[in-house]
Amino acid sequence: MLCMRNPWRYHEWNGRWSDGSEEWEEHPEVAEALQKETDNDGIFWMEFSDWKSVWSEMNIITDIPAKRSLFHTELDDEDQEE
Repeated sequence: MLCMRNPWRYHEWNGRWSDGSEEWEEHPEVAEALQKETDNDGIFWMEFSDWKSVWSEMNIITDIPAKRSLFHTELDDEDQEE
């Protein structure tokens, strides 16, 4: 599973494992383990096999907070600076 972020915060993935997809209800243990949130924030989960069928390259950020809630706080802080 990949946790992806659209830097513009809109237009999230709507395939398997997207927000509101049936996979989350069928596998609640996965949602809990990944700390899944359903905000329309540009952050979404997808399987690597789905990623390969859509994209051919990605940018990887290595300096991210351990908790997604901190990640959201940093996004909000960035918006206020602009």
